[in-house]
Amino acid sequence: MKNLRFLFSILFVFVLAIMAVMAFLASRSTSDNFVLTKEEHDALYKSEDNGWHDIEAAMQVIQVPTGAVNQEFNASSGKGEFSTEAIAFLDAQQDALTLVRSGLEKEYAIPPRYDVNAPGQPVGEKEIRALARALVWDGRRLASIGQSGDAARRYLDATYLGHWYGNGGVLVNALITVAVQRIGIEALQESLSHLDDTELEHTIFELKNLEAIATPYDRVMATEEAIMREHGSSNVIASFIHSFTNRPAFDKAEEGYDRGRALIIGTRLRAQVILHEKQTGASPATLEEVLASDPVPIDPTTGNPFELTSDGKITSPGERPGGKPLEF
Repeated sequence: MKNLRFLFSILFVFVLAIMAVMAFLASRSTSDNFVLTKEEHDALYKSEDNGWHDIEAAMQVIQVPTGAVNQEFNASSGKGEFSTEAIAFLDAQQDALTLVRSGLEKEYAIPPRYDVNAPGQPVGEKEIRALARALVWDGRRLASIGQSGDAARRYLDATYLGHWYGNGGVLVNALITVAVQRIGIEALQESLSHLDDTELEHTIFELKNLEAIATPYDRVMATEEAIMREHGSSNVIASFIHSFTNRPAFDKAEEGYDRGRALIIGTRLRAQVILHEKQTGASPATLEEVLASDPVPIDPTTGNPFELTSDGKITSPGERPGGKPLEF
C-alpha cells in the first residue's frame, strides 16, 4: 500500500509539472503571435526580395574605428566639425552604408534563422552594431553641415537595421535589436528640434511604422520555443526545469524589450509635440491636444498611457521595473 501511495504521489507531481510547463508556455505565446516554420523562414531568407543579402554584403566590408577616431565618434553629438581623419574614415565606409540603405529599401530584410548547432551565434552581432554606429556617425557629420533631414534619415536607418536583425528568431536576437535601435533612437532624439515640419512629419511616419512592425515579445518566445523543439529539446521535465530556473532572466529580458519599445513610442510623441509647437506657436497642455483623434499610446514599461507633465516632459505614471524613469 505504501508503494502504491508513493507511485501515486510521483504521478501527481509529474502531472503538476506538465500543467505548470503548459501554463508557462501558454503565457508566453498566443494564437495571434504566429511563428514562421523553418521552411517558411528559409524561403523568405533565400528570396531575391530579401534586403538582408545587401546587409550581409555590407557586414563584409564595414570597418570598426580605433584610436583617436573612435574616441572622436563616441564623443560626437552632431555639434561642430569632424577631424580630417574622421571624415576620411567615414568616406571609406560609404560603400557599406550604401549597401545597408539598399537593403532597407526592399520589402523586408530577414536574417538567417538562428541555428542552435552553428558556431559563433548570434551571427553578425559585432558587424551590425558597427553598421548602426557608422550610420549614426555619418548622420552626425551631415548634421554638422546643416543637413538635419538627411541626418535624421541615417538615424532612422540605424533603428530599422536593429528591427530587422531581431527577425533571426530567438531572444538574444531580440535583445540585440533593442541595443542597436537605441543607437539610432538616441541620436534621433538629439536631432528633433533641428528638423523642419516636413522632416518631422517624415520622422513621425517612420516611427509609427516601427511601432507597427515591432515583433511582440510573446512571438519572440514562441519562436525560441519552436526552434528548441526543432533541435529535440522537447523533454517535458527538462522544459519544466529550464522554465523556472530561467524565469528571472526571461522577466529581465522582457523588461529590456519593453523599454526599447517605449523609447520608440516616446520619441515619436516628442516629435509630435515639437511639430505641434511649430505649427501652432503654442505648447500643448496634454497629449490628447497633440494627437487629436488618435489614442494616447500605452507605455509598455508601466502599462499606463503616456502623459504630458506640467513642465513639458512626456512620461507615464506607475511603477517601472528597475525603477529607472523614462522621460522624453
